[in-house]
Amino acid sequence: MPRKQDENLIPSSARTPSERREIAQRAGIASGKARREKKALRETMQELLTMKLKDKKLLEELAALGFTAKGITMQDAISAAMIKQAVKGNVKAYNAIKDTLYTKNENEIDGTTESGGATVNIILADTSGDKNDNSL
Repeated sequence: MPRKQDENLIPSSARTPSERREIAQRAGIASGKARREKKALRETMQELLTMKLKDKKLLEELAALGFTAKGITMQDAISAAMIKQAVKGNVKAYNAIKDTLYTKNENEIDGTTESGGATVNIILADTSGDKNDNSL
């Protein structure tokens, strides 16, 4: 027989004000710790994404796509890889690109918004001639 999920819960009316205050204080401390950890992770990711790309093979592939070989960041390489996957038919990659480019709001219709937003069309051509190239 399944256990009732709330059988171990104590209603807040059964707790004293000092108990409720202590529980709320512990929750606030835990919440602050979690926010600090998330902030540190965001800052680390931002720093890593803005690092210059040093992999010569990736730099050559990105140069073939039209990027200048100087100043390409990890973020540029990741974006190019996502676009390459989307072109190959990866729907998840396409949706991630679409969600990044277009803001989701109620006024959005076919990529344009009533506030003057524009539609962005990305057209990529494979100039290598190799249809099975999975690198990047």
